[in-house]
Amino acid sequence: MQSFDRYDIGVVYSDMDRFGRENVTSDMPVDVSLAEMTKRNVIHCASLVRREALDLSLAFSIPADPKTEHEDWLLWLAVLRQGWKAKKQPAVYRYRRHEEGRSLAKAWAGNTYFERRGLRHETITLFIALSGRTAVWPRFRQFLDQQTWPHHQVRLVLMDTSQDARFGRRVRRWIAECDYRDVRYFTEAVAEPGLADQDRRAEGVGDKVRLAAARIYNRLAREATGEFVWVIEDDVIPPNNAAELLLRGFDEHTATVAGPYRSRFHDG
Repeated sequence: MQSFDRYDIGVVYSDMDRFGRENVTSDMPVDVSLAEMTKRNVIHCASLVRREALDLSLAFSIPADPKTEHEDWLLWLAVLRQGWKAKKQPAVYRYRRHEEGRSLAKAWAGNTYFERRGLRHETITLFIALSGRTAVWPRFRQFLDQQTWPHHQVRLVLMDTSQDARFGRRVRRWIAECDYRDVRYFTEAVAEPGLADQDRRAEGVGDKVRLAAARIYNRLAREATGEFVWVIEDDVIPPNNAAELLLRGFDEHTATVAGPYRSRFHDG
């Protein structure tokens, strides 16, 4: 209890010594950040936590599946996301490994990182720079309506770079009728209108495109929230389940996952 020496300490954890069927000592890191915890679980389930931190984080409202997901991992993530800090204490937690525990570990061993990490609960930021391609917008709008990642778990950010008032009205009408709960729409001139459809192999065009892309991604960096950002080109129609397919490509060592698509500027 002495380790709760600051008000922002929400969790106090320790090293863990497993004995019995297994004899292993887990040397937990001294500093555990939210960024670290999003990749791997380094706080064991017998750690101490403030009740206030649990109440504010709504950690117990997460519908975790105990057969596939590490419930304690989801709990600690919920607490840390509310701004609470984790602190290591010097005592060692001793845990006897018994046969039932090994059976559970074997069951978890067959699950993917996506399942163990509980990635199905994640809210992702979906960022799209709209260049004003009116011919493509109906199909792209249909994809946004039909894509299967839960819409209440998507923060949709639409950056309209078209400088086309009529196109902007079409997008805003769709926003007013869509079922996404968290939508941000804004306009910004990053280059001359129509640049996105010019031949990037032509003299001078490539440099303009790179500069526009830098402006777009700098804005993305300011708009992104959460651990996962999904970026889609506005002339690419992904599969409806693309978000889950991409998230299933992550593990604790992977920072980014991409889905290849054909480019009209390259052969093959």
